[in-house]
Amino acid sequence: MNFEYLYLPIGVPTFHLESAKIEFDKSVELLKSIDDSVKEPSEMLLGIDKLNAFCADKRPDLVIVQNITFANGEYMAQVLKKFDCPVVLWTLREPVIDGGRLRLNSLTGAFSAGNVLNNFGRAFEYVFGSPEES
Repeated sequence: MNFEYLYLPIGVPTFHLESAKIEFDKSVELLKSIDDSVKEPSEMLLGIDKLNAFCADKRPDLVIVQNITFANGEYMAQVLKKFDCPVVLWTLREPVIDGGRLRLNSLTGAFSAGNVLNNFGRAFEYVFGSPEES
């Protein structure tokens, strides 16, 4: 039996995309080091249209939804409408705290995603941290 799992790095393009791309690359590297059968997009899913296009032909046993940047609740709602499988919600730690604007705002996006999961009555696992953390 083949176990299929998806990595869905969601967000919007109004945040610091250079930082997001670094976290995206590190996340793919980490997931592939655990199990190289992960299905990942070739780029961050920075729009509902990109999320839907990537998910269109997939039938996963598990989805890992990572707020690569902030993403509103519509992203998670789309995931839950498409898939009836376990969900892991992964929030990234801010890469730089310097008193300026948040580079990723991943945590706020996860709050929106968690709210959607709760309202859909879906259980989920939650992970907070950067890919290089143990």
